[in-house]
Amino acid sequence: MALLRGVWGVLRDLGKSGMELCSGCGNRLRSPFSFVYFPKWFSSTLGSYPKKPMSSYLRFSKEQLPIFKAQNPDMKISELIRRIAELWRELPESQKKMYEDAYKADWQAYKEEINRIQEQLTPSQMISFLIFISYLKGSFPYSF
Repeated sequence: MALLRGVWGVLRDLGKSGMELCSGCGNRLRSPFSFVYFPKWFSSTLGSYPKKPMSSYLRFSKEQLPIFKAQNPDMKISELIRRIAELWRELPESQKKMYEDAYKADWQAYKEEINRIQEQLTPSQMISFLIFISYLKGSFPYSF
């Protein structure tokens, strides 16, 4: 709650309301984080923050979608995805294992990269970083 009070305090000190600062946002301010100053280290850290690896099913479907599109150019995407899902369910475990092994290898590399980034942060940077990441995940304890 202190973070929320601090953000709105900054807006009050600027002498502007959320509506004035966010004229294109509609009737309300979308997120107080959009007007908070983030130091340069924060944006450079987020820019290098790795994306989570694709699951084995997503990897399979991304590989199969162009093939199915080429075979059925007039078919809707939802129908193509439905067929890919059926193919995945019918796929033997030995072939699924290839995709699962690739996912596990990518997951390990992802975890190592996250640990490398977090080791470089100072304690205050780590707190800010964790607050922002929890906000992005939707697990931040306060709603905006």
